[in-house]
Amino acid sequence: MKLEVGKTYKTRGGQTVKITAYAGGVHWPFSGELNGVIDFWESNGVWSSGKTESDKDLIEEVNTDENERTT
Repeated sequence: MKLEVGKTYKTRGGQTVKITAYAGGVHWPFSGELNGVIDFWESNGVWSSGKTESDKDLIEEVNTDENERTT
């Protein structure tokens, strides 16, 4: 999975996060809001804790009306 700005993802802990910005760079280029706090993730969804696994890791995309694209 590769994160995209504007899409919503589910964490390993069952919460949802909408990715709101991409800052570039090598470490934790994506940011989004989780529980009212801005947090950061790697491009593959790994949370910025540096651990190999965290409840804040993003594990799957959540389909929302905002995420759906029209063709």
